[in-house]
Amino acid sequence: MNAPLIPQANPGAAFRSRRDALLKAADDVLDGGWYINGKQVRQFEESFAAFCSVKHAVGVGNGTDAIEVALRALGIGKGGLVFTVSHTAVATVAAIECAGATPVLVDVDPVTYTMSPESLAKALEAARAGRYPGKPAAVLPVHLYGCCADLDAIRAVAGDLPLIEDCAQAIGGKYNGRSVGTIGNVGCFSFCQSKHFTTAGEGGMVLTMDEDLGWECRSFRDHGYDVKARMNMLALEEALPYIHTRVGFNYRMTEVQSICGINELARFDSWNMPRRKAYAKMYDEALGGLKGVKALPVNTAERENAYWWYPVT
Repeated sequence: MNAPLIPQANPGAAFRSRRDALLKAADDVLDGGWYINGKQVRQFEESFAAFCSVKHAVGVGNGTDAIEVALRALGIGKGGLVFTVSHTAVATVAAIECAGATPVLVDVDPVTYTMSPESLAKALEAARAGRYPGKPAAVLPVHLYGCCADLDAIRAVAGDLPLIEDCAQAIGGKYNGRSVGTIGNVGCFSFCQSKHFTTAGEGGMVLTMDEDLGWECRSFRDHGYDVKARMNMLALEEALPYIHTRVGFNYRMTEVQSICGINELARFDSWNMPRRKAYAKMYDEALGGLKGVKALPVNTAERENAYWWYPVT
């Protein structure tokens, strides 16, 4: 199977088109002296949550961090089997292993390149028969190249297992009218410089509708702080208590990164996504009738493509 890819990102040009506004905002942050977990991070989190119509968004350092934070917040680690796809970036699997869990790789659909529900069913059956060292703990489908995985079919196979969506390549994609990252228990996003838009080169976000899970994610990304108690004390006493209730990590997003995210998100629906869809339509028309072209990217009312890249089979 040969799938040439047509990239649709130019982070340098995107920055130059907003240069003055971004540099002015960055100057304000640098002059202010508060560089992490400040008002810019909170504004970006709130804006991204609203953009995706979800309750809780937690900014992190990158997309790999997002997946690991999600797994640890769900209590998935040693002895847990996490089912994901073989056709993905190495970061998906690396994050599972960093959390201490065991990745189980399943095959993908030959047209969409996303998780095959049939392959997942076979892998789960093998796991329950004891063929893997551990117990099924979660399913982690990847929305690849902008195309949404078939989440209804995957959920039907996964049953009660937590569903973690890897949305690194599908910002703006929709499944049955809902934003990717909001259908499963947790959604994980990347703002690396190669993605739909970047937060100064790196960045990530975790989404969830579960308030308790949101607080767990905030704690893990920030050295294991009891973040909820810390925020309450800040509000009441203007204090900065160092309350650690678990092992955590420094997976924080910075204020400058968040400024870039706020600015890019503000024009995503009016500029970024319309351009991608317009280019994709041109490619559809130019390539659709060519001899030897077996498949173009899937884009339906049920699975609205975000067109990160444009794979041609």
